[in-house]
Amino acid sequence: MERVIAYQNNNEEIDSVDLAIAIARMPRENVEEAIPLLNQIEGEMKSLLSFCLGVDEEINLDSTSLFSKLLATMGKTTKETGNLSLWAVAARTFYPNDTFPQFENTYLKSVPFVVAPFETEIKFKEKWNEWTNYQTKEKERTPSWYELKLDFPNYTKIPNYLLYSQDIYSRSNSWDYGLNYSGNTFYWHSLTPQNSDALALILLHNSTIADGSKPELKGFLDVVNRPEFRFSETTLLLFAVCFFQEKKDLRLLASEVLIQLIEKQAIDVALFAQKIAFLATGKYGVFLRLVDGLIALKDVSSLHNNALLKLLTSFFENLDLKEKLPTNFRKIIENYLDILTKTNQKPSAKALVFFEQWKDNASLKSLIKQILK
Repeated sequence: MERVIAYQNNNEEIDSVDLAIAIARMPRENVEEAIPLLNQIEGEMKSLLSFCLGVDEEINLDSTSLFSKLLATMGKTTKETGNLSLWAVAARTFYPNDTFPQFENTYLKSVPFVVAPFETEIKFKEKWNEWTNYQTKEKERTPSWYELKLDFPNYTKIPNYLLYSQDIYSRSNSWDYGLNYSGNTFYWHSLTPQNSDALALILLHNSTIADGSKPELKGFLDVVNRPEFRFSETTLLLFAVCFFQEKKDLRLLASEVLIQLIEKQAIDVALFAQKIAFLATGKYGVFLRLVDGLIALKDVSSLHNNALLKLLTSFFENLDLKEKLPTNFRKIIENYLDILTKTNQKPSAKALVFFEQWKDNASLKSLIKQILK
């Protein structure tokens, strides 16, 4: 607030990128000293900062609407349309899950993260390598794997201070645009620490397959464990992806972070389990990697045992396997039975539906019989 007043008093124009980052970084904490300074601020900036401080919950775009309609045909960025983008950043920062119909009649209406949180259908596609054997002339192929696919809109030019929307667009090759190392993840998070959905979407885009080193995911796991971090549907899915990764050190770190999050009661384990069930149903990554990561919770404490029971129960409730079970599936059943015994609990009715489906499976028959009794 004091910086904005200083700019006004010296008739200096505020850099919009700088202001957008300041808004995205500012939590609504200890605002009592800042609120009286609103009386020294002029014009639309006063309305915008009143919204940022939580004094006014209304988004007033009246002064920008005429300019935004004009911009739709001109393709230009003006001070007025810049204000519109700053409003969009503020709205998505302080109300990350809300929908804002106020932007529907503006040139930003189709830009991701403006009117509503960005949602995309996530699919799994079977892939393999194929070639012709030069001796037999027959087609041969490798064992298949499954890739995670996200649909992004095509690139359109937007103001560079519309922070959450900058990189949410289709690319020809996700690896060419990887964040490459943890430091980039830390930097991006530092720009938008209160809403990590845009960062998580790009990291998901770079996690098409579970193989590769993925140092940027190590950076994400560090971010997840910070006090300011808040989970969403998107960031929970990305956290789940970490448990399927090829590199053991990354999976071990994911397990350690999960242990700490449960200790701090900072994660909804049932919702997290829905995400890992979604990935397992889509055959993403090697299933045993996931199992090893989850059972690291067992016997850490009674709190962790109860959390593991809740997690595995939700996992079986949401797992949808119709053809065959993943390799090493027996291991997760053994641990589920063990944790049921240790916590003296029974499976939920919905989880029992899953076990009934597989009770005649030769390798699991004896274990499932104990669960069903």
